[in-house]
Amino acid sequence: LSWRSAGVDSVTVYAGPTQTQLNPVETTSDSSTTILGAKEQRYALTAWKAGQQSPLSPTRTVRPHSPATVNNVSYPGPSSIELRFSEPLAPNINPEQFYLESTSKHPSALNLSRTGESVTLQFDSIKPGYTGRLTWPDLADTSGLAVGETGVEVAFPKADQRTLFVEEARILSQNRVQLAFSAPVDPTVAENRSRYTVRPRGHVTEVRVMEDSSSVVSLQVDGLVLGASGEESSLTVDGLVGVDGSRLSKEGATVRLTRPADDLSRVFIYPNPYRMSRHEDPLTIAGLPTEASIRIYTPTGQLVRTLSSTQNRNGGRRWDLRNQRGDRVSSGVYLFRINAPDESPVLEKAVVIR
Repeated sequence: LSWRSAGVDSVTVYAGPTQTQLNPVETTSDSSTTILGAKEQRYALTAWKAGQQSPLSPTRTVRPHSPATVNNVSYPGPSSIELRFSEPLAPNINPEQFYLESTSKHPSALNLSRTGESVTLQFDSIKPGYTGRLTWPDLADTSGLAVGETGVEVAFPKADQRTLFVEEARILSQNRVQLAFSAPVDPTVAENRSRYTVRPRGHVTEVRVMEDSSSVVSLQVDGLVLGASGEESSLTVDGLVGVDGSRLSKEGATVRLTRPADDLSRVFIYPNPYRMSRHEDPLTIAGLPTEASIRIYTPTGQLVRTLSSTQNRNGGRRWDLRNQRGDRVSSGVYLFRINAPDESPVLEKAVVIR
């Protein structure tokens, strides 16, 4: 953590988990400090001068994490590159932040995916088969942390190379997803259910290539809730080919099946009822948007626990069945009041059986 504190004697750093009291962790006369630990916490500062303490500064939520790295490089077209990062990138990136070292050429267009983890760069007048290094010296993720790599070696496809990949995955319901490929696919191969693997569990029970667009495939998935489930899940496609002979690239064959909800219209709690003797994982409140807060009450109106969710990517928040004091809750019915920005509150209930 670093700060500006001209003219003061020292600064005290306060920290604490979200929605809990902040406690002092360190007092220093420097303008920065290192806090050990990997928990998401809120931080605030107070300054001291001549024995007088300033008011507490506004809080800042920090999520410690490793710098973003490039997971995959693919080539949607003969003059375009798609980079997939391990963390969402800052939304204000622009083409001038990228360039090919040997030519100093910047991309003519940039498209950041909805999740922020993938960026597609279009280079005009690039020669087929060009190889070199793509560089980005000043790139950061959504938290402001600099990307861990500043470049990657690239090799544009030759003129006769063709690549098939998933352009978009649309979650239509809790058990149906629609994949849009970069080119029309061969139905005899695409409608083979063994070509699709769902993780961490579940399986594809139906595959249908759309009649009006053979580049779109609709899948029915059983054994797993898609969308805002509170659990990371993915779908990997294997061995598909396009009608033009293009082959599915490994980099463009896996899609996430988990994402935040758009609103609070489909909030649900599972498992419900929750039996402590049978279930090992925490109880999950699912169907949540990116930001949400949850207050848990007894039927008599006593507040049991307050949970919050910020920068949520999987649409859920887990409850460890403990109250604000850290004690295990008793058997009974619990009410959940869920709030989110610009949304009307939603009330759900769950039963806990010890």
